[in-house]
Amino acid sequence: MLKLSLIIGFLVLSSTILVLLLNASNLSDITWGTFITASIIMAITPGPNQILSLRNGYNRGIKLAMSAVSGRFSAFLIMVTAVALGLGTLLTASSVFFQIVKWIGVVYLIYLGIQMLRKSDATKGEEEIQSVKKAIKQEFIVAMSNPKAYILFAVFLPQFISVQASNIPILILITGISYIFIELVCAWIYAFAGWLLSKNIGSFNKDKLMNQLSGLTMIGLGAWLAIERPPR
Repeated sequence: MLKLSLIIGFLVLSSTILVLLLNASNLSDITWGTFITASIIMAITPGPNQILSLRNGYNRGIKLAMSAVSGRFSAFLIMVTAVALGLGTLLTASSVFFQIVKWIGVVYLIYLGIQMLRKSDATKGEEEIQSVKKAIKQEFIVAMSNPKAYILFAVFLPQFISVQASNIPILILITGISYIFIELVCAWIYAFAGWLLSKNIGSFNKDKLMNQLSGLTMIGLGAWLAIERPPR
C-alpha cells in the first residue's frame, strides 16, 4: 500500500507539471511566493486528517500511515474539480448546503473520537489488510465531510489568482493540485512523526495515551466545527 501512496504522490506531481506546461501563459496570474508560503502554513496546521496521520503512524506504522493518506487526496482531487466546476460557489452561497456538510463532519469526527477513547491499547498488526482499507476510508470520509476543506479550495485558492485572469477554473485546478502536493508532504511528515514517537517514548502505557489524546482532539475539532458558521 505504500506503493499506492507513492503512486498517488507521483501522479499529483506529474499532473501539476503537465497542467502548468499546458497553461504556461497563465502562470503569471498566480502569486506563487505568497501562495506557497500560505499553503505550507495551512497544510502543516493540525487538523482532523493530520491527527489521523499522526495516530496511524504511531499505532500502525509508517507504511500504513503513508498509504492511508491516499484516501484524503482522492477526496481533495474530487473537491478541487468540484470547486473548479462551481460547487464551491454553491457551498459558500448556500447556508443549508454548508450546514448539511458541516453536521455530517461534526458527527463523524465525534464518533471517531469516541472510538479512539474506547480503545485502551493500539491494535498493531491486527487484521493488517483490513486496517489499511479502514485507514484509507477514514481519511477519505474525514476529508469529504469537512466543509472547511471545500471552503479552502473555494475561498483560499482564488486569493492568489488575479481577478483579470482568463480561464480561472484552470488556475483553480493548478493551485489546487499544487496545494494537494504540499499537503501530501506535510501528511507524510505527520505520519513519520507519529512513527518516531512510537519508537522513542518511554515504557509507560503510551498506546493508551495516544488514543486518549487523539480521541479528545477529534472530539474537540468536531465541537469547534459545530460552532463554525458559513462564510459571508
